Amino acid sequence: MNKRPFWSFELGNAGCLAPGKTLAIRCLAWAAALFAITFGFFIASVFASQWLNLPSSADYVPALLVPIIGFGFYALLVSVGEKRRPTEIVFRASSLIELAVGFVVGFAIMVVMLALVYAMGFYRVQIGHWSGWFNSFVFDSYISAMLEELAFRAILLRLFARMFNPVAGLVISSALFGVAHLSHGTPFQALEIAFNAGLTMGIPYMITGRLWMSVGMHVGWDFTEESLLGVNTTHGFLLSTPDPAHSGILTGGAYGPDGSLFAALVGALFVVGMLYSNKRGWFPFRGNS
Repeated sequence: MNKRPFWSFELGNAGCLAPGKTLAIRCLAWAAALFAITFGFFIASVFASQWLNLPSSADYVPALLVPIIGFGFYALLVSVGEKRRPTEIVFRASSLIELAVGFVVGFAIMVVMLALVYAMGFYRVQIGHWSGWFNSFVFDSYISAMLEELAFRAILLRLFARMFNPVAGLVISSALFGVAHLSHGTPFQALEIAFNAGLTMGIPYMITGRLWMSVGMHVGWDFTEESLLGVNTTHGFLLSTPDPAHSGILTGGAYGPDGSLFAALVGALFVVGMLYSNKRGWFPFRGNS
């Protein structure tokens, strides 16, 4: 009886990723090209309505459609450049379940993180004035989840794993995910995001061989933090603010509770839980067929 592999994601071993002496160089060049193209789709998702002078009532149309087009373009490039079917983004009925499970996990992680720092007296929480939830969902959750997961997991994690090994791919892509968040956080908070979000969102992709649970987790994480918990916003269902009397290392500061030192405990708990579940065969979604 063949032993089931611990990881199920497909790395690619043909076309520009075929074995050979220049594999590392080809992987880096291919990763850079795919990442740059995905970043272009990210920018277009946010600003296309302005570029096209669309009325405000139509702002959501390109924001919703451009990430999907980006996924289709990625599929085309992988089919041509790697000579394989992009199983990591193939969408089927079961993908809806993976998205839903991921959303619940992302929601749970953020709620537990906030509950922990609140219980320790580092955060203040009160009822807010909930509004603009759909705008928050589209522009602060959906776009980021779709295109950041494509860029950092399906592209960087996978291609660094092809260059080295799966664990190295996970660590490097998570570190780069943290670096990308330096634009609105401190180096310590970026390190927290690399660990808490980079690892927890990368592992489901590696286990299932598909991107959808990671996308759902990202949506659940961002939407819960902003729209439901009201972190760093005034239009959330709750209004959650760090206690300025405590260090930003303890509270997460302006970044949010996921940038707190104690958030690492929650991230570690979920990482260990996913790895253990996978080892025991309890993880509900496996395979890349």
